[in-house]
Amino acid sequence: MDIIIDYQYFGNVILYKNLYKFPNIYFEQYESYQKSGFRNKMILASPTGPQLLSIPILGGRGVKMKTANVQIDNRVKWQSNHIKTISNLYNRSPWYEYYKTELENLYKQKFELLIQWDLACFQWACLKLKLDVIVAETLSFELHYDSGQYLDCRNYGVTKNLDPEINYPVYPQVFEEKTGFLSNISILDLLFCEGPNAAKILQMQ
Repeated sequence: MDIIIDYQYFGNVILYKNLYKFPNIYFEQYESYQKSGFRNKMILASPTGPQLLSIPILGGRGVKMKTANVQIDNRVKWQSNHIKTISNLYNRSPWYEYYKTELENLYKQKFELLIQWDLACFQWACLKLKLDVIVAETLSFELHYDSGQYLDCRNYGVTKNLDPEINYPVYPQVFEEKTGFLSNISILDLLFCEGPNAAKILQMQ
């Protein structure tokens, strides 16, 4: 079975869990861009609960075009702001220092298109998780896919709409004593908290 999913900015944990079972992934590039979901956003853990980081795009939230054509607004210093926020939130996590230098180098790279940046984040995470995946892009927009052949995860996994039938991975989080466990947030949270053991957690649970 192949996965169909929208591009995501360091996508949620459940995406990477699914990839150990279904390593062929198609990214949806011909949909009309939607401000919902995680195309330009990710959720991290903070002392007050979930914290959203958002990439600015040209045209703002109301931009109307295909996802493949959405451009990042690099006039805004979002990369330096995001890596600073990540450091502030996770500098006391067990494994942040382990990934710090490589992640900072990633955030120094400039991309014009949002999907280019999202793909770079996806590839970085897969490398850290030792995930061997086959990546492709959709060639046209299809509203529905054969459920026997494809796992359609587009617009799926929004944290406030957790599926009670899914066994989301659980692990110790930095601010868990203050906020309780935050399920299915960005894969960065799992990596910073569990390091190389993240792959085992995703495969076991």
